This record gives sequence, C-alpha cells and structure tokens, in this order.
Amino acid sequence: MDFQVAYWLYLLIFFSSLGIVLGLFMPIAYSWAPILNWMVILFLAIAGVKVGPAWLFIVLGYGLAALRIIESRRFYSGLQSSINSLNAEKLHQLSKKAKDIYWGKGGEFWQDMAESLALFIELKEDPANALIDKWQDQVNSLPNEIKHLPANYRLIGNALMRKWDKIVEIYESKLASEEFEGALQSVDSKKKKKQYISPTILLPTARAYAELGDFEKSYQCIMQAKLDETQTYPLAYIGQSILPFFALIGARKETEQLLEILDQNKNTFPESLISYWRGQSHLSVGNAETAIKFFEESKLQNPSKEFCLRVDRQIERAKNKIGELISFHPDKERQVHDIWSVFEKADFVLAVVNPDNKSKAVLALFAINTLLYCFTDAYRFPGFQQNFQTAFSVVVDTTNWVFLNFALFAKEALAGQYYRFFTYSFLHSSFTHYFLNMIMLFWFGRLAQNIFGTARFLAIYIVGGVLSGVAQALSAPDLITVGASGSLMAAFGAVLAGIFRLKDRLPEQVWRYQMVVLLGLAFTQLALVDLTFTYVAPKAFPNMAPHIANFAHLGGFVAGVLFGLLVSPVPPKVTDRFVEENKTMNDPNLFA
Repeated sequence: MDFQVAYWLYLLIFFSSLGIVLGLFMPIAYSWAPILNWMVILFLAIAGVKVGPAWLFIVLGYGLAALRIIESRRFYSGLQSSINSLNAEKLHQLSKKAKDIYWGKGGEFWQDMAESLALFIELKEDPANALIDKWQDQVNSLPNEIKHLPANYRLIGNALMRKWDKIVEIYESKLASEEFEGALQSVDSKKKKKQYISPTILLPTARAYAELGDFEKSYQCIMQAKLDETQTYPLAYIGQSILPFFALIGARKETEQLLEILDQNKNTFPESLISYWRGQSHLSVGNAETAIKFFEESKLQNPSKEFCLRVDRQIERAKNKIGELISFHPDKERQVHDIWSVFEKADFVLAVVNPDNKSKAVLALFAINTLLYCFTDAYRFPGFQQNFQTAFSVVVDTTNWVFLNFALFAKEALAGQYYRFFTYSFLHSSFTHYFLNMIMLFWFGRLAQNIFGTARFLAIYIVGGVLSGVAQALSAPDLITVGASGSLMAAFGAVLAGIFRLKDRLPEQVWRYQMVVLLGLAFTQLALVDLTFTYVAPKAFPNMAPHIANFAHLGGFVAGVLFGLLVSPVPPKVTDRFVEENKTMNDPNLFA
C-alpha cells in the first residue's frame, strides 16, 4: 500500500480509537452514541487497510467525522442566533432536529434545552422551567461539559422574559446550592483550593443587575468572570456579554466600539440588536428621541412578534423620559474604565494566542505553495494520464525540470547555487506533505504574525527556511530536500520564544498553559514524529516511506527561537482593526 494512503488510514484509526477511549470516561447514557459513531469510522479505516479501495474508505471515514462536527456546530450556532433574534419558531425547529444530530440521551438533552428557550421567548414560563427542572434534578449524572447548562439556560430564559429580579433572586439564593452545581469549578491557587463561578452564570447575572440599575453588583460579576484570562471565548462573545453594562450605564464611546466589533458577525448578532443597543445607549444618556428612532429601526430589521413586543416596552419607557436630564456618579467612570481594561486585556490575549485573524501574508504564502503544488503534482491527479497523454508527458517533464533545478541538492547548493536554499521550501513531494504543511502554516503562521507583525513574520519564514536548508545540507549532503516545514518550524520556534517573552503581559494562567502546550508540541515533533518517520516507517513501508529532513526541522526551530528572543514582539490590538477612534470621540454625549 502506498505510504500516503496508509498514513491517512492509520491516522483515522488513531483518532477514532482515541474517541472511543475518551467516550468510555463519560456517562454511558450520553457516550454510547459518540462511541458508536467512532466505531463506524474505525471500521471504515480498518476496511480501507484490509479490503480497499483505500481512497473510498478514506473519503467515507473522514466525511462521516466532518459531518458530525459540522452538524453539531451548525446546531449550536443556530441556537445562539435564535436567542439573540428572539426567534422561537427556529428554536422549535432546532428542538425537533436535536435527536437527529445528538443521538440518545444527549439528543434528548439538547431537544429539551432548545424547546425550553423557545418557550421562554413565548413567555410560557411554567413549561419552560419544567424542562429545565427535569435536567437540573439529574445534574450529577450529566457529563461535565454540559453540567452548567441547565442553570445557565434558566438565567438566559428569565433574561428573555426580562425577569431581571428573578435572575438576581436565583443567583443570590442558590449560589451555594445544587442549582449551580457544575457551574462551580475548583482551581488551585498557591496550593489552596478555591472555587469560582463560571462566566456562563456570572454574565447573565451581570446583565440583570445592570438592567435593574445596580451597576456596582453588575461590575462585580463581570470582574469576577475573569474574562481577561479566557482563551476559549471569542472576542465577539466577550463583547456581547459586556455590551449591556456599557449601554445601560450610558458609556456611549465603549458601546459604539463594541457594536463596531459585533457588526462583523451578523450571523450570531443581527442588525436588529445593533440598532436596539444603540438606542438603549442613547436612552441611558437622556437622548430619548434618538433612542426611539433606533428602537423603531430595530423593529423593521426584526419584525417578529416577540422581539417587537419587547422593543415596544422600551419605546414607551423612552417616551416617558423625553426631556429628562441624566447625571453620572464618578464611580461609574471607574467601573467603565475597569471593565473596558478587562476587555482590552482579553483582546490582547486573544490577539496573541488565538490565530483567528485574516492574514494576507499567510494567504499569499498559501497561494504560492498551492499553485506550485498543483503545477508539479498535476500528473498524479486521477484520470490525468489516461485522458491527457500528451499533456501528461509535458507535465512530468516540467515537474522533473522544476525539482532538478529548484529542489535542495546539497552539493549543488553549497557549490554556489545558493538560490536553492530559498526555492526548495516552496516545493512538496506529495499531497500529504503539502497538506500537513499548509495546516501548520495556517496555525503557526498566523500566530507568528499576531506576535511579531507581518514584516517580521515574513523575515522569520524566509530566513528560517534558508537556515534550515543550510543545516540540512551540511548534516545530510546526500539527501534531496523539499518542503516548507523548515520555514514553519522557524515560525513555531519564534512563537514559543515570543510567548516566553510576553510573560509579564499575559495572565500567568494563560502563559503557563501556552508554554506547556508549545513545549509539548516541540517535543512531539522533534523527538517522536521525526524519529518515527526516520526509524519505524521505513521498516513498515520499505521503499515507500518518505525521508524526513530532521536537521531542517531542528535547524528551522533553533533559528526561530533565536529570532524570537532577539526581536521584540509587536502583537496587535484586535479592536484597532475594527474601530477608528475618531468615529466616536467627537460625540458630545460620550461618557468614558
């Protein structure tokens, strides 16, 4: 069997086996369905190895795994967008689909959660609470990943009904009871055990306190959530969570900046909410007539009965406040400043450790590598030789010419053809080689750009690739080398060094986690993967397993680490990309 084909099949066997093992640590009522799914994928992978055709089972196995992931993400995204738009009808539809996506007990859980949220929107409190109670009563048997959700969705449900007093009552009376079991998490701090409440509980409660005008308690809940230490919540989620505080307290500048960011994600934060919160922020500073204009605009953008009913209440409230003067207490300025500082710190953390930005430099490198791969590997495409024999011969001859003249032949390169130390990194020997390097480019390339900026990232990539080529040529002069992995190991090494140098600017918990993960990845790649491909793979697949350029990997990694230690990091601020300061600074109603 071809090594590339075997690689993808054995990788599928590994991950499906891992999925089965992890499922065994969950309550069986919830894990049997995922375990069954992984067992089917494992069967397909084994069938590909033993029976064939291998490519068919690769497509079926990876396709099934991707389908489950995509369906799950679409369900959760639909849940969030339906909550934001108060779309009860869509939630009823999601409830009916839940058991098709999450089988068994898990499907029943998500069916009830979606249905309860729909009932909350329709102001049917008793049946909605009955569904929540059903799962709250068995919270100890829920998987850890969803234990906090019944309590969280009860708070969200009361927010959908605008029962702010009820949320505060639940929070204050049941803080230490079973109601929040699963939302209370234990952490070690200087070897002392302490508990903190999950942000999924604190943030809806902060909204309730803000709606009731108790901004001090709202402030305390937000600060307790420690959003600046998060690595999992996207910036848009954090912004959406603190937006009510800023809009209701009358912090117009911060409200506008958050709305600029949230406007980039209309799938989960619709235009109607942009207009609604803009109106709310105007109302909070006494601009009642302007507020009414934005409230009316939001009704046009979302004409659903449930949404319009809630907006009409705000319009009536605004009419009663026309001509009313609003004054601010100095404490509010302190609270706004502190919470905005938390948001900026969270922004900084995500800008450093979360490669979620659109990088033109990475896209350009991806395009160059992809075009060259397609050009040099076209002769391997299924059916190409049979249907285009003349073109096939031309492509094969051209590919041979490209590799002979631009791959890294150590003796020729060291003898004076120095350009090979640059060009070899844009050529790849197989689809697997190309694909894995492009995955690494999209992850560590964007991380390196986040930390060092575009120009320095490109310098790391190019210079690191050249130095890794030199290391490989000097250490293994008889091998022919191609591939971007040396450049990418340089980017990876620079990221490791950059995170290390940002110790004083990152929260300690975030810094330690990133260092452990990156050092673990470095050990896995340099010590395990490279050694496996060097000594194990050739025995299992003689004459088929590729030669791994160990010294190129090591040389690139060392070059990247040194580069990262010598060059100062310049991580961006995400908010700077979305918001122009002068858009809001000249508004006389701004309060900061």
